[in-house]
Amino acid sequence: LPYLDNMNAYHKYEVTRDFSQLSDAIKNCKDKDLIELINADALRYGIDLNNLKTYGGEIVKAFNAIGGGTQWQLPLSVQYLKKLGFLKEIK
Repeated sequence: LPYLDNMNAYHKYEVTRDFSQLSDAIKNCKDKDLIELINADALRYGIDLNNLKTYGGEIVKAFNAIGGGTQWQLPLSVQYLKKLGFLKEIK
């Protein structure tokens, strides 16, 4: 199947806080509804909120794409990280 460009599915984010602060940000978050959702997902997916790890690496050139960006493996959803102040979408 050919790859179809869908710019509506493409998202670009700026990292606005150090991911090493994530556990503390969750502990100090005042949004009780957000914490409830994060705790439910952590339980569902076996995530230890006291030992969150984030991995990042350079995107390599492949399939006619230029590469060069940074790809992250994140311990929580982008929506949660945006609400906690770790990511900001770049338009």
